[in-house]
Amino acid sequence: MFGEIVSITVEGITHNIWYLATGILMAAGIEAYLDRSRAMSSLSKSGWIGILLGTAVGALTPLCSCGTAAVILALIASGVPWPPVVSFLVSSPLMSPSDYMLTAGVLGSSMANAKLATAIALGLASGAAAFYFERKGLLVNTAAEPPAAIAGGSCCCTADCDDIPTSPSRCRGGDAPIDDPCSRAAYTPAARFLRALRTQAWFILKYFVLFSFLGAVTQVIVPESWVRGLFGRGGSYSVISASLLGIPLYMSCTASIPFTASLMRMGMSKGAALAFLTSGPGTHLGALAAVGLIAPRRVWWLYIGTIFLGSVVAGLLYGLP
Repeated sequence: MFGEIVSITVEGITHNIWYLATGILMAAGIEAYLDRSRAMSSLSKSGWIGILLGTAVGALTPLCSCGTAAVILALIASGVPWPPVVSFLVSSPLMSPSDYMLTAGVLGSSMANAKLATAIALGLASGAAAFYFERKGLLVNTAAEPPAAIAGGSCCCTADCDDIPTSPSRCRGGDAPIDDPCSRAAYTPAARFLRALRTQAWFILKYFVLFSFLGAVTQVIVPESWVRGLFGRGGSYSVISASLLGIPLYMSCTASIPFTASLMRMGMSKGAALAFLTSGPGTHLGALAAVGLIAPRRVWWLYIGTIFLGSVVAGLLYGLP
């Protein structure tokens, strides 16, 4: 049994090695060279322009859930309106360039395009809802006091500051001098890329390998008839079941891809797969905790409602013949 699990795991990794490599290179390039401070400052625009920019920045930046929380906190502290903040918050955990590449390689371009369209649609819809609630006076731009781990910066930032901030940072709290290792200016472009490459390679590979293994375990141990019965029927039952399954699982966007591939090989329908790929990363435990700590309760419920209902609607539409 264990030999079969290892064989399935290795086959899944080697079959997608080029997509993994391309996704890692894309993520490293964006982390090293994208001026995040300029991208985030663009979110201060109000109305639909801010919502569009919030959705676009969220879908194009490779941030982990705690990195997203640090960005959201900075946006709130800067007085950015809630609509673009919520758009960024919803779209960010659902898609990034590297996740698009991995999804296309593992699950096919059709699923990757559906995921991208879902992330954009939910970002715009949540921003529009926040815009409506804000105009009705239901959202106040205040946040709960964050814990020091979030207030000081992203928890993705290790002792060596592998997260490479865009400007002299507050990685450990306080302003970093220009020659501090946490300062972007301390590195040449090539050095920034190499450090970002190391960070992104470790982040992507550890989750991809881990959940490839867990997917193989599921494929070997769980009877296919169970998966087909719960997620393979098509229609609303399988989609809602997949959305509910994704909520309690501690799974990032990268980790959900190989795990979903195993479920699809066992009979999960494509609509249920898209619902799972949306609700799983979107309700990632780290993201939920961060949103609960830094945002008003109404924003938290708007976030949860958008992810869950959006995953169901997207799954039903994608599953249509």
